[in-house]
Amino acid sequence: FPEEEPWHETVDGSELMASLEEIFNRFSVLPKGSAVTAALWTILTYTFNLWRTLPLLTIVSPEKRCGKTTFLTTLSKLCNRPLAVSNISPAALYRTIAVFKPALLIDEGDSFLNDNEELRGVINSGHTKDAAFVIRCEGDDHKPVRFSTWCPKALAMIGNPPDTIQDRSIMLYLRRKLSDERTAAHAEEYDEEFASVRAKILRWVADHDTALRLAKPERLNSRNDRPVDHWMPILALA
Repeated sequence: FPEEEPWHETVDGSELMASLEEIFNRFSVLPKGSAVTAALWTILTYTFNLWRTLPLLTIVSPEKRCGKTTFLTTLSKLCNRPLAVSNISPAALYRTIAVFKPALLIDEGDSFLNDNEELRGVINSGHTKDAAFVIRCEGDDHKPVRFSTWCPKALAMIGNPPDTIQDRSIMLYLRRKLSDERTAAHAEEYDEEFASVRAKILRWVADHDTALRLAKPERLNSRNDRPVDHWMPILALA
């Protein structure tokens, strides 16, 4: 991953959020509020080590050609250390996370995730920081080795994910464009804009490190603690 430099001057958070929202809406047709969620989750990839819970961002659609890959492409242009894959084994997953600490963007999840309990287990293990590890035996002496599974993950698939994945996810639902709806296509002309937005996120995060560590948003009112935990880092960033 190339090292990127923060923006050269102070960044206004509201303007940064507006820029991110506009970009997501430019390339995808999104439900109301989803561009805000996507923008905040993007910033989360730069700050994930500050939190105790990392929600999956799971992008689903009822059928093909609803823009899931395009949405992941937009994420890949904006996230910190993005690594896009269309298939991955359990061993490759935890080794990749341990080595690279990427923002892992997994496409085509419906093609390999539903029947792979081991892979789901590795993904699920990265939900809370204290338990974000798997242990595997290595070498001829079968020495137990601990691998980290702590990194931001976005998953795109047709149909609903398995219950354990959905229970750890912020869900984003896509559909096919209507005949009167238009979106832009990704092209090299936007590369400089994407680079400047990434630099601005880096600067904003660096300037607000202390405030983010001290942020204590009011907990949402819910009988289920897990979805509340999902939203706490998102709310802290907001």
